[in-house]
Amino acid sequence: MSFQHSFRGMILWFLSTYFIFGMLLNFLQNYSLSSLIPINPFDINLVILFIKMNSLSCFFLFMICTYLSFYKFYPIRKIALSLSLLLSLVLPICLRFLLDQRVFFWIFGETNYLPDASFSFYFSDNLYFAVYYIPSGIIYYFYKRNQALQSARIEAERQRAEAEISHLRSQINPHFLFNSLNNIYSLAYEKSDKILGAIEGLSGLLRYSLYEKSDFVPFEKEWTHIQQLIKIEQLRLIDPVEFEITIERTVYPKLIPPILLLPLIENIFKHGDVQKPAVSPKINISLYENIINVQIQNSISSTIQKDRQQGIGLVNIKKRLAFIYGNAMNFDVQEKDGTFSVNLSIPTQ
Repeated sequence: MSFQHSFRGMILWFLSTYFIFGMLLNFLQNYSLSSLIPINPFDINLVILFIKMNSLSCFFLFMICTYLSFYKFYPIRKIALSLSLLLSLVLPICLRFLLDQRVFFWIFGETNYLPDASFSFYFSDNLYFAVYYIPSGIIYYFYKRNQALQSARIEAERQRAEAEISHLRSQINPHFLFNSLNNIYSLAYEKSDKILGAIEGLSGLLRYSLYEKSDFVPFEKEWTHIQQLIKIEQLRLIDPVEFEITIERTVYPKLIPPILLLPLIENIFKHGDVQKPAVSPKINISLYENIINVQIQNSISSTIQKDRQQGIGLVNIKKRLAFIYGNAMNFDVQEKDGTFSVNLSIPTQ
């Protein structure tokens, strides 16, 4: 698995390792600089500084080489990983031995260990540090790997949700656009002078449906296109119904998913009684504590049979709301005594 390295993160992880457990390891190892024979105070500080830096570099190499070995070869190339881990153990110790026992002796005349200390003793002694810093590198790798896996899962889930929402939108949009075209066809067949207004209104709906790619739009924008839809639907009616509409002004700037309410309004014309019914369709939209409440009610037509598309449209709306809001939304549909009602509540920004 590939993921981005963070040099800063590696340094912070190493320093945490060093400061939390370094003192304990030094105590167990009985590590000291008492064998040094200083010449003057400046030489003391300079030698200690170089030795400390060399030790830190060695410990850091234990960790970083191990981390990179797992990054490069885990989990596929097991033999290469084993050889790389062996190199992660040997290389830092060899470099530290070269600097501690050879280079520093040549420059300062002093060594970290006794001058005649053998490499085998030096190697075995440094295994105490490798035993901790090598596992630290392994832990850091799996920590980064787990982060990458979680990020990948979140991104995959986000893309899946977006694809699902787009699919649901693609199922909803043709539903009301198809009916609008049927209405225009009826006007054209009757050679009605209302056809130009219907085409203009449908053009606006098409633009909104096809080119609106935002996740959220102001309610005012959605309501503008709902009014266009109502005008198109009413053009084909001899005695169109008058809607009872109540909308709080505070709702207009609030954000909602696009093309959310359009299918619900279109559903009134397809399945409701819209030829001067006893009870006019009602649309009530209010805002309370950043929750938009939508109530839609209309009489069910006795002459139009309920078809399968109505059920699909409502199910798709509910699925889309669930993907966007989860349990934070409420969508309730009821049919009772010849009346169809929708109650919708969604949080807004």
